[in-house]
Amino acid sequence: MINEKSKRYYYTLPISFFMITMFVFSVFIIGNHKNGSLAGVIENQNEKPVVNYRNIMSGEFQSSYNSWFNLNFPFRDKFVRLYNQIFYSIMAESGNKNLVIGKNYSIYEVEKIEKVLNPSNVEYGFDYYDNYAKNLKYIQDRFFDMGKVFFFIITPNKPEVMYEDIPLHRKLMEDVNHSEISAHKLLKESLEKYGVFFYDTTETMTKIKSDRQDIILYPNTGTHWTFLAAVYAVKDVFDSLYSKTGIALPQPNVKVEKLKDVFYGEDIDVYLLLNIFKGNKDKFYYKLDIDYDIDNGYVKDNAVIFGTSYSNMISYIFQRDMALFSKVTYIKYLSEIFDVSTDKKELLEILNNKIEEEYLISLINNNKYFFFEVQSTDLVPTHEQLVQQLCDIMRRDFSDKNVLNEIKRNNNIAKIDNSIDEFRISSENSNIKIDVKNKQMKVKSNSGKLNIQAKLTNNTKRLIKTNGKNIICAAYHIKEDGQYIEGRWSNLPDVINIGETVDFYYDIDIPKKVGEYEVLLSIVQEKVSWLEDVNKDYPIVFRLIVE
Repeated sequence: MINEKSKRYYYTLPISFFMITMFVFSVFIIGNHKNGSLAGVIENQNEKPVVNYRNIMSGEFQSSYNSWFNLNFPFRDKFVRLYNQIFYSIMAESGNKNLVIGKNYSIYEVEKIEKVLNPSNVEYGFDYYDNYAKNLKYIQDRFFDMGKVFFFIITPNKPEVMYEDIPLHRKLMEDVNHSEISAHKLLKESLEKYGVFFYDTTETMTKIKSDRQDIILYPNTGTHWTFLAAVYAVKDVFDSLYSKTGIALPQPNVKVEKLKDVFYGEDIDVYLLLNIFKGNKDKFYYKLDIDYDIDNGYVKDNAVIFGTSYSNMISYIFQRDMALFSKVTYIKYLSEIFDVSTDKKELLEILNNKIEEEYLISLINNNKYFFFEVQSTDLVPTHEQLVQQLCDIMRRDFSDKNVLNEIKRNNNIAKIDNSIDEFRISSENSNIKIDVKNKQMKVKSNSGKLNIQAKLTNNTKRLIKTNGKNIICAAYHIKEDGQYIEGRWSNLPDVINIGETVDFYYDIDIPKKVGEYEVLLSIVQEKVSWLEDVNKDYPIVFRLIVE
């Protein structure tokens, strides 16, 4: 009676012998082929490349052989697949030089492995990341001034998270260097230095890997995270967004179904690159149904994602099944623009590493949420290029949609008198102490409201209308524990004539909790346009100490 082990060899040995025979036979035919002697072969006078050590080590032989083979053999793909299948089945190796097979037949991209095993071999230095983060902070501040939301997302590298499945021979081949310098660390430290709002989803992957071994983070057949892992990452992104900005987005709910066959193409993206007849796949793949707990008060706005291929899944989670935003535009690398809706992802335009300025301006004007996403170990040049282009646009005058932007174009802002002497405290707050020099106020925690009087002078060449649509209001924000909390809005007079100076008031609710707060006084137009970017004395910022 044949035992299980013998049975396995009983079936596999004949197959392996047949495949080796076919491989040797095909090599024999190819090696002895004369031009014009094989039906269907395109006649070509190119000589077969010379095999020697120098040509092989330089890569010239591989390139020349590939060109020669393509020109001479129209049925090349069958031979290549057979060649790849033998390597895969017998030696668990990939015939694709850009891929390697790890434990459990998990497939990795060589380039990404090299970035993890040699973290100090960074493509760009400290100054590059420092300038990148500085530009991001500028964009973040400008968006905040305009009442928009900016958030930066770092996505994980598969070998970084699933390090243990990297094949041992790759670890031995690479000069493994656990230096403190890495692209991942440079990116995070630069973002933290300038106060850019961001979340590193590698933390999510590490947490799930430790606490939830039942969740597959990366399919063996794919280079990207699974959609279920991406959902958990989005949940943490929204938590981080709220903790750092006070902006609350509904959390995604998910129903999970496990399928034997692949449901999402991303789950087998690198498997398909193996170019084999049959290989090992995962035991199951996820299919998700996503919805959001959206109440009646939630307003759907437009959103933009500038990102890598990882953002494909993020945009899917935002919109598919139940849309979180009214519209999502996904810009991949600077190569493609997609419109993502509940039922499809439509390719709008193919880019050539360049995006038109007019299109960027329209995105700035017509979207509220801006998500930037990059991989932890790979800051591609097009991301830096896009950030620089946005900075250049936002430093200039870029919109003509409303009165405040017209004031900006004239470079003659409706100036607010922000001298501390103009702060007049209402009589009901007699226990308020004002430090004129340091712009600091001390109040008692039971003081109720703080009533501050300010003046606004219309130095423009037209009337400022503050009624009807897009009304101009006085607004304030209080910064508490790193979050900006929006306060109440106060209307200005209906019309401010040219040259007229008007008084208006900020009614500030004094926090009940004892502590120190940063208060920003500003003027906004329907949460769209803030004046701080043109009038550097504005908004008024002072420290509020609650005792």
